[in-house]
Order: sequence, then C-alpha cells, then structure tokens
Amino acid sequence: MSTTNFKIRRQLDPPVIVVCTNEDKVKDPIERKNRQEQFIKNLGDVLNEKNKAHIRNIYFVSNTEDDDVVFEEIRENISSQAKLMNDWGKDCPLKWLLFQQVLGKLKETDVPISTTKALKKIARHKDIGITDDEEFVLCLQYYHDIGTIIYFDEETLRNYIILDPEWLVDAFRCLVSDKITDIISLSRDWKVLKERGELTSSLISLLFEKEPKLKFLENKEHLLEVMKRFDIVVNVANSDTLYMPCMMEACSFTAMQKKFMDENHVFNRTSWLCFQFDFLPPVFFHHVLAWCIKHEHWDVSEIVDSESATKRFALYRQIGVFNLDKSGCEQLVICEAPNVIAMQVWNSGSSENTYKQLRCTFSQLISNICCRYRLNVSFIKTFKCKDGNFVFDRKEMLELLKMEFRCNEHKCNHFSDELLEPWGCTDEKGQGDQSDSVYIILTGRLRSVRTHHNGKKSLVAEYGRGELVGIVEVLTDTARTTTIMAVRDTECAHLPGDLLNLIKRKYPQIVTRLIHLLGQRILGHIETRDEVHMNLDHVSGIDKKVSVGNLSTIAVLGSNQDVPLTSFTLELQHSLQAIGLTTRLTSDIVKQNLGTGAFDSINEFRLFNWLGQQEDMNIITLYQCDYSMTRWTKHCIRQADCILIVGLAKNDPSVGEVEKQMENIAVRAQKELVLLHEEDAESPKGTIEWLNARGWCSSHHHIRCPKRVLKKQAEVRVVESYERVYQTKPDRLSDFSRLARFLTGTSVGLVLGGGGARGLSHIGIVKALLEAEVPIDMVGGTSMGSFVGAVWCEDRNITRFTQRCREWSMDMTSIWQKVLDLTYPITSMFTGQSFNVTLEKTFKDRQIEDLWIPYFCITTDITSSSMRIHTHGSLWRYVRASMSLSGYLPPLCDPIDAHYLLDGGYVNNLPADVMKQLGANSIFAVDVGSRDSTESYNYGDKISGFWLLANKWSPWSETVKVPDMAEIQSRLAYVSCVRQLDHVKNSDYCEYIRPPIDKYGTLQFGSFDEIAELRYLFHPLILEWWSIKEKTKNNLKKKKRSNSIDSTNVYKICWLGKVHLPDVIKKEDQTAKLPEFMS
Repeated sequence: MSTTNFKIRRQLDPPVIVVCTNEDKVKDPIERKNRQEQFIKNLGDVLNEKNKAHIRNIYFVSNTEDDDVVFEEIRENISSQAKLMNDWGKDCPLKWLLFQQVLGKLKETDVPISTTKALKKIARHKDIGITDDEEFVLCLQYYHDIGTIIYFDEETLRNYIILDPEWLVDAFRCLVSDKITDIISLSRDWKVLKERGELTSSLISLLFEKEPKLKFLENKEHLLEVMKRFDIVVNVANSDTLYMPCMMEACSFTAMQKKFMDENHVFNRTSWLCFQFDFLPPVFFHHVLAWCIKHEHWDVSEIVDSESATKRFALYRQIGVFNLDKSGCEQLVICEAPNVIAMQVWNSGSSENTYKQLRCTFSQLISNICCRYRLNVSFIKTFKCKDGNFVFDRKEMLELLKMEFRCNEHKCNHFSDELLEPWGCTDEKGQGDQSDSVYIILTGRLRSVRTHHNGKKSLVAEYGRGELVGIVEVLTDTARTTTIMAVRDTECAHLPGDLLNLIKRKYPQIVTRLIHLLGQRILGHIETRDEVHMNLDHVSGIDKKVSVGNLSTIAVLGSNQDVPLTSFTLELQHSLQAIGLTTRLTSDIVKQNLGTGAFDSINEFRLFNWLGQQEDMNIITLYQCDYSMTRWTKHCIRQADCILIVGLAKNDPSVGEVEKQMENIAVRAQKELVLLHEEDAESPKGTIEWLNARGWCSSHHHIRCPKRVLKKQAEVRVVESYERVYQTKPDRLSDFSRLARFLTGTSVGLVLGGGGARGLSHIGIVKALLEAEVPIDMVGGTSMGSFVGAVWCEDRNITRFTQRCREWSMDMTSIWQKVLDLTYPITSMFTGQSFNVTLEKTFKDRQIEDLWIPYFCITTDITSSSMRIHTHGSLWRYVRASMSLSGYLPPLCDPIDAHYLLDGGYVNNLPADVMKQLGANSIFAVDVGSRDSTESYNYGDKISGFWLLANKWSPWSETVKVPDMAEIQSRLAYVSCVRQLDHVKNSDYCEYIRPPIDKYGTLQFGSFDEIAELRYLFHPLILEWWSIKEKTKNNLKKKKRSNSIDSTNVYKICWLGKVHLPDVIKKEDQTAKLPEFMS
C-alpha cells in the first residue's frame, strides 16, 4: 500500500479519504508510481479549490499484496479524521439516536419503505419519546440530509418514507435496464419508450414485476411521485402520460429545424443564448427539460413523425421545442451540447420582440437547480449569431461591448446588437427613447453617443462616479438626445421620473436648486462650445474626441512577459498618490483578502462587490493584470475605465498574445500605449510601428524609467524596495508624474503662439516654468511656436534646447542663403529650399510620434479651407508648413493627401482651445503675435517703394510709418484670430501670458540672446499663479472624499416615498441640506 497527502492550505468538512484498489495489476514499480502521480494530477485538475479542501488522504491498495493490517490502518485514519470534525462530540438528542437504530433494524428486515404514520407511532413509543410533530419532522429532515433516508415534507410525498435510498436507485434501474424479457422488448410500449421516452402505466407494471422481492409494484404510486420529484419522469401538462428524458432518442438541431421550417415558410430567429458551464452533469439538462415540460403557460410543440405519419411531441434527449403562446407563433428551442445549454426563439410573426424575461427566468432556473440538488457547477452567459453553430465560437458579454465583432464561422463582421438585443442584454438607453428616469452613477462609467442623420456616431461625453445622467430630458419631458452605453460594469441608482415630479411638487426649494444646476450646465456648454469648439468644427487631420476625465479604474496590461509590471504599477501608484488616494490590486492581493477561490464563477458577485468597495475608498484603483489571459486579467479589463498597454521600447513592436485576446474582447474602455525607456535613453525611434500594430490605442506615452523600475528582481523584493520609495515625495517633473496627471485629467499644457523672431521668447518661458517647477505635460504651437515647442519635446535638456534654437536662429540671419533662394515670384519669393535645409538639419528624420512629450502644431489647409492639427507624421515638414508665410514661402504639399498647407497663424495663432480639447486641465498660453499700430500715414491712392526707401535713409525727411511686406503678412496672419484671441484672454481654462516683445520685428532673429532671456520679467507671475492653483487643488482633493456620493444616501434619495424628507432637508434651512446629488 502507498499513500499521499493532498496538499491544501485549508481543510473543510466533511473529510474525504480516497481509496484506489487494484494496485497489484501494475507490476512495474516505476509505472505504478507514474500512474499514481497521474491520478493525483487528474484529480487536482477536475476538482475546484473548494472540493480539494475536503480531501485528506489518497490510498493506493493492492487486492493481493496488502493484508488486514493495511485496511485496519485505513479504518483508524477514518476514525481519527471523523474525530477532528467540527461537529464531533456535539450533543445529539438520545431519542434521535434510538429512532435511527429502529430505522436501521427495519431496513435490515427488508422493509425499504414505510408510511409516515407508522414511523410516527414508533417515534412516540415511551422508549424513544419523540412526541412533538415538529420535532419528528425535524428529525426526519436531519436523517434525509445525511443520506440515511429519503423524506420530502411536500404534499404528495410526506405520507411515505424511503428507508433504503439504494432501493430507489434499484427501482429507477429497473425502468431503464436492458436486462428484460423478450416479451417486454418486443412490446409496442417498450418501443415507444426507447423512441419517444413515453412511459405507459402498463409498461411500468411489467418492469416492476421483474423484481417481486423488492416490492416495487406495491409501492408504484409513491415511487413515481418520488421520481417526479427528481425529474426522472415527468408529466406533460394536461396529460397523464409520463415521459423519461433520459430514454428519449437523440435528434440534431438541423433535423429538428427541418421538421418545423421549409423554404416557403422560414421563421424569424433570435440569436443563440448559451449557458456555458465549466462542467455540465448529464442529468442537468433533464432537469431543465422537465421544468419546461411542466410549465403551466407553455405547451410542448408537436411535429409529424415522417415514418408513422402520426403526431408526436418535439421532445428528444438533447433538444426540445415549446410553444410560448397558444397561437404557436413563438416557439422556444432548448438544446444541449458538451458543457452548454443553448436556447433560441423562432417567431413566425414579428421579429422585434425581446425576451429579457425569458433570459432572466432561465438564469434563475439554473441557479435553483444547482441549489436544489446541491450541484457545485458554475456557468457564464455567452451568445452566438442566429445562423451559426452554438457548439463553438461563442462570444461572452464582455466580447460584445464593441459595435462589431468578427465571426470566424461566417468569416464576416456581425453587429453586437444582433446578438444582445433579442435577449434584452443591451446596456444602452437609446437616442429617441422616452426619458422616464434619472441615473446616478455609483460605480463604473457611462458614455454618451449621438447618432447623426447620415448614420455616423460621435462621442458627446463620458460620465464617472457621482455624476447624473438624463436629468435634463426628464425635467423637460423630452426624448433622450443621445444614446447612453456602459463603458464597463456600471452600478447606477435609479431615480424614477414620477418620483422626481413628486419631489418638485412637494418641495419647491429643490426645484430652485435644480434650475441653478441646470443653468450652470447649460452656460458651461455654451461657453465650451464657443471657446473650445469654435475653431474645431471644420478641423481635419485629428480625431475629434472629447477629452476623457474622471477616470476611476485603470488596468495595467503588459505586452509581453519582459515588461516589469509590478515595478511599473508601483511607480505609477507612487506618482498618483500625490494627486489622490490610490490603491493597487493584483490577483495575489485579491486571493489574500477573499481566498484562493475568489475567481470562481460562484464567487463572482462577492468579488465584484469587494472590488466596488475598493473603488469607493480610493480615487484611483490600479488593476495589475497577469501576464496571460487569466480570469483575473479578464476581471481587470472588465472593470477598467482605461487600459494601459505597457511595452519595452527596445523590444519587438509585434502584438503580444494577451493583447490579441484583449482585442477580441473589444471593450469600450479607452486604451493607451505606454513605452518604457531607460533613464539615459536617447530620443525614441520606431513608435509608428508600435501604433500601426495597435490601431485600438487612443494615444501613446514615452516614459523614462528610474533604474529601479527596469531592474530585474523577485516580486517580493520589488514590493519591499518600494516601501522605502513611498516614504519620499514623487518628482512632479518626472514622466511617471506626467502620466499620472494625464490619467487624472490634471495635465499641464503649454501653448506657444506664432510671431516670427518674437517667438524666441518662448525659450525664456520654458526656462521660467522649469525654475518654478511647473511641469509641461503637453505642448502645442503655431508658426514659430511650433518650432520652439518641437525642439523642447524632442530634447528636454534646457542647455541643448537653447543651443539648438540659437543655431537655427543664426542660420536665419544669413543674407546669402536668402539671396540664393530667391526665385521668380509666381507662388512665392523664395523656393523654400534654404528654409527646409535649416529645419532638416535641426530635426533630421524625426517623427512627431517619437517626441518625448505629446505635441501638436497648427497649419492652414488652403485646399479644403480648414485648420489642420498635426499629431503624427514628419516633424520638420509640418513645422515648416506651420511657419510658411504666404508670399514668402510656397505652401508645403502634404505627403499624405497632397493638400497645400500654410502658416497656422492664419486660422489659429494661439491654439489654447485645441489644447483644452485634447485634455489639458491647466494651460499656459503665450502670445507673441504682432500688435497692430493704430498710427498710419495717408499716402493717397498709390505709393512708390523708391520714395519709401529714400525717405527711410534721408536724415532730413519726416519718418513715414507705412508697413512693409513682412508686417502686412504678419497682420494678415493674425487678423482672423482676433476674436479667438479675445476668448483665450478671457477664458478661465488657461493663463494668458504676453511677454514684452513688441519692440522686436518679425525677422529680428539676430537678437536671440536678448529675446530669449526675458523670463525674469514674468517668472514671479508664473510662480504665484501656480502656487495658488496648487493650493486650490489640494483643498479640493481634501473635500473630494467628503463630497463623494455614498451608496446608502443615494438609495435613501431613490426611495424618498418611504423617507420623511425633512429628515434629509432641515426645516430651519431647507436650501442648506439638499441631497448629495443636488449639491
């Protein structure tokens, strides 16, 4: 004999000891050991963690080699394990034990069944003393639970008690056994049973007569009632005929479909709703089929048997069809496949019906079956297109969150709504639907999308925890203007419109507060539309997405196993802690809190409830995924507002296996690419290859990592090292802090305007910001601002940055280069070759995607008469286009679409509105444009350039102020931006800065040192403004948790009909104590 312990952290009762016999059949010791190890492995794979906790020992016993000593050892182990049980030694009524002995004696005397009345009489005997009826029933239920007897306290079953459970098993075996006489096998009744599962009373009697000693026939009625209780046999509604699901012949779905449909009459069909199990016991489908057969409002559909030309029920071993209404126009088809129960509805009438109630009913039915028969099985709901084979390629709900998905069976794309809508699974409130409720987001995220007349959809906004959705439509009693969909699993408090109307009538002061809130929202919308969208209505070259804020949950996903996910997540958490309370969750952390079975399907509700609590307690929750698509990784993706895809920049840019699976899941969450670089890395390269392989990413981020992040060490050591790091303050100028601000919607943007040589003062601005320790997270510019911004984003070393700008400026002062570049002025005065060389020399072949900091520049597209915003492509070309003054330089021909591009100053010389649209929260807008002089000289209807030249050089002539060609071009560039510039100056979303550069000319690049060192004039202003903003932000951060919506308060609000409102709003100041969502 050999034995092994089943290693498990915790043990559950009752204990299980596994004994495997016939060990002696394998003679070779090595082969015997291998088989034992394989058995233990297979057992571990089959059992879940909960079941493993019951196993104590596994014995391998030889039938010929082991003696009685071995078996005595097993008996002693069983006894010792029993004594270790929690219930061992607890008091049990002595009379119950005496009654159990009587039941055992009856069983030994071949009394397998007895009436309840007879046993009650025995229990009342003075030697036992169970006189109370309730105690007698309780005793019977106890012995039923431990498997001693079979007793059901139900109307049709309570009169009899089966003393020997094996007797019931023998009775069932008697009905299905092949060991029957030839007379029975040749009978018509037996043939009907084998083909249709129909069990006649006469056949039952014949089968029970085979075992006269077991007294089946005498107890026929009770046996059948017990078998009905276990769904072994079932009555069809309004019929006395019994059916045995396990005896029905098999039939494929295709064959069943042909019995109901033909080419001239094809039903409308829903998609397949599938309940997918980890393991589906064979008898489980019989329980489902029996429930449908017994349903009082459904009828089993009938078909014509082609062989006998007679009607029969559409019931088979693995499929059944039921009429959902009396007309027969709606039919439910239920099928079974390995580990799957699938259902579809056929409708010969309208195809617009939804069957949400049907889905909910069957979900509850399956849960009830598991509970009733104590089946430890778990399932998930999956879907399949209506014409597909539900056996394979099913899609989970999470995979259908996108509008379309790829169907491998049909090799085409399907709309997700085609699968979800028939079962009422869509997570949307549609545009044009009646507004009857207000929703308050407790956890999760909602997205608002507008569908235009041409069918195109545009993102309007996203809403996070604590925000209200639908209140305007409810108060104005109008249809929904947008479609609201869930970005991820979302829990909302539901405030019915009728209840809101009741509140309006009874408590007018709340209406006053609501009007104030709505007024603020409308004014904010108008202001945003005027200030931010004024110049974006005709923008091309950029996705017009709404900046996403109020992120609550962030999933961190590694592109491959080389990515140091733990170090990265801990470093990011350190930076996020400076903004707000942040927690990090991993699969190990979850298991430590919820146990090793936390990710089992049966614990899904408990897991999501716990994750929701973590989100409530923190402003940001970081979900660190595993390196493979485990259940935890799927949970992380499912919970995420934003997914960070992290890769090592030096690695191959190909898509990782987990990324491919995430793409198939196709979640709606925003996805960001994060590329990690060494601390001393040179400028990034090849970013476009990463992005081309990942079209689903919204944007990308280059991150220089401290050495501790990329250092390879054990995870335990990593966590220990960061305990010391967390005691220090994070560097807010680091790339991790920049990423943290992006994720929390607190990015700092720097907008650099155009103005020729006056734009050299941008260098001083950058220096002043660094000296004030103000971070620069995003840079955008026009004309000269696009050049200075691009140089800074490429090389953030302030010395090299200044030197490169100086070298370029000195090149711009070369007269010989300008002379050699002159051309016949049809398109422009210069060919542009000399100017191009200076920019190529500065930027080489750098792409915008390869800049350290997110960057954009503005150009004027004279082909489409629109503004262009460039966030990708050749850096020097788009900077050149943004600096191309009309008349001086030819338009740059865009290599992508051959459009002609000119100086961006003609449409937007200070693009702070664009920066706001791209997500910056704090914006510094630096204006260096020319200020038009109001003084002018009336020279009449014509003027001679020779006269102006003579006047300029003559010491005796009066100075005549007439603008030259450069000044005219400069004024033309800014004349269309005057209104937009006024909005920027008066806006509250940016800090407008105007350096003292009016005395410098547009082409005065020779004054580089003087212009670039103007920072000392406005450094105190920047420092003061930033200090005030930081102080305000910290105060708001302290208040954020206290102002967050508590779910208890929300539910109290939602049920105001049951709450005395003055308890929420004090009478002495009814406007001061408004509900949380009103404040």
